[in-house]
Amino acid sequence: MRVPNHIAIILDGNGRWAKKRGMPRSFGHVKGCENLEDICEVAKELGVKYLTVYAFSTENWKRSKEEVDGLMKLFRNYLKKCIKISQKNNMRVKVIGDITAFDSDIQESIKKLEDFSKDFTDLHFQIALNYGSRDEITRAVNRMLEDQKAGKLETPVSEDTISDYLDTAGIPDPDLMIRTSGELRLSNYLLWQLAYSEFYFTDVPWPDFKKEELINPLTVQDDLSEEETSTLKTMIEKLWAKFVVFFDLETTFKYDPIYRSDDSVRKCKQADTTFENRFNIYLQIYKIKKNENQILVSYNKEGSFILKHSKIWIIHLKLLINNYKYSLIDLIPLINVAINNGCEVKYIFDFFIMEMLKLEEGDVKSIQDKIENKEDTSIPIEFKKLWNKRKKDITEKIQKSNEKKQREKTPFKASEIDS
Repeated sequence: MRVPNHIAIILDGNGRWAKKRGMPRSFGHVKGCENLEDICEVAKELGVKYLTVYAFSTENWKRSKEEVDGLMKLFRNYLKKCIKISQKNNMRVKVIGDITAFDSDIQESIKKLEDFSKDFTDLHFQIALNYGSRDEITRAVNRMLEDQKAGKLETPVSEDTISDYLDTAGIPDPDLMIRTSGELRLSNYLLWQLAYSEFYFTDVPWPDFKKEELINPLTVQDDLSEEETSTLKTMIEKLWAKFVVFFDLETTFKYDPIYRSDDSVRKCKQADTTFENRFNIYLQIYKIKKNENQILVSYNKEGSFILKHSKIWIIHLKLLINNYKYSLIDLIPLINVAINNGCEVKYIFDFFIMEMLKLEEGDVKSIQDKIENKEDTSIPIEFKKLWNKRKKDITEKIQKSNEKKQREKTPFKASEIDS
């Protein structure tokens, strides 16, 4: 298991979680706050050194007065309770954001908590309150201008200098950003700090985000095995002469259901298109996450990529058949690679059968014989098991498909048309 040094979390879904249970939004916030205590303990147990959570944004003031008042009450209670929690977990607590917007008693509680926990070392816990990344950067720039005017800041400034003026000064950038409850956006959170982080989105709302959910993104397969890498590289080398870009990235962005910006596509176009560099991009794409319906977004110097494993695999296979005229038999080795790298068997099986039904009878028979050949190891065992389980239904579909094709080929005779 790969344990990040720093995890950042957007705590989303408290209100929806409560509404689903017929409870007020405030109840969801209370349960979310309780869960935060548990996750701090889990993070420490796993060996995470830094945990930063998005608790209240600069935009959250726009919510109803009732909800905001309830959150302020919750903050007051939590900040006092956090004294004991920080001591229990040997946890240093720091609040990031503009705390001057809060009432004086809340500001005093924040300062008291930070001072009390300043020497604790097992876990560094940052709570983002009245935080917005644009606001943070704006405040940083204004302080830089003031220091420059006072002769305390030399120009030109570096990235490190800018980082030193942010609320997170002295804290390493997050290795992983998690957002709960299904939203796929950053919502003005740590825009500077997340430049090279991995993103993990889950549909699980924050109150239900438990230990096993936190572990999920930590078990991502970091690297393909030597055999998988070799197989993939061999296929790319074989196909390289036929077309310049394997798995047309722009088309992948175009058809992927998750929105990607034109800027990401532009970066991909600008990337070095030599074989070795392009192959390194493929390896980023093929680092498959094993858990179904989870999404991992990795950013690198070649551009940004979204991976939703089963969906992307099917898009790739369709591209090879429709755009590059590969036969279904040609794709059998790639089907094996896909299944070995996280594509759900049922998805690729349904795709395979659907494509089979489009073929001529002779081609269908060749593929059928190949699948049913016990000596042929190029077809994955899981695939063959599913074939045997659904063979009767598939045979009927093939027969109906062949009959339909035959009817379409046979011209009508005048005697067959009713007068």
